[in-house]
Amino acid sequence: MVCIKLRRSTLYFTNSTQGLARIEINHGGKAAGKAIVIANAAAGATYDDFALDWRGDPFIATGPCNAIEMVGRGVDPRAIIARNINTTEIAEPTAAQSGGM
Repeated sequence: MVCIKLRRSTLYFTNSTQGLARIEINHGGKAAGKAIVIANAAAGATYDDFALDWRGDPFIATGPCNAIEMVGRGVDPRAIIARNINTTEIAEPTAAQSGGM
């Protein structure tokens, strides 16, 4: 699964088994640099859909891990903000939405 979102001149995208990356694009829609990996999916995790908050921090639905992961800007930039591996409370999330776009 690949998810793509555009915010201003930055294209964000996921690759289910590899992670989340971003790349700057020009007015013609072509790459204006190299892709930068923001986060790598943990072993056994798959990155699916994601949403960006008002600062541009991604919140990622992480399939089989039954979790929502936030990628921030701190020393430890990855944080699990919702997870319950042993129940169906958050069962394999595949979509994300934010009111802060």
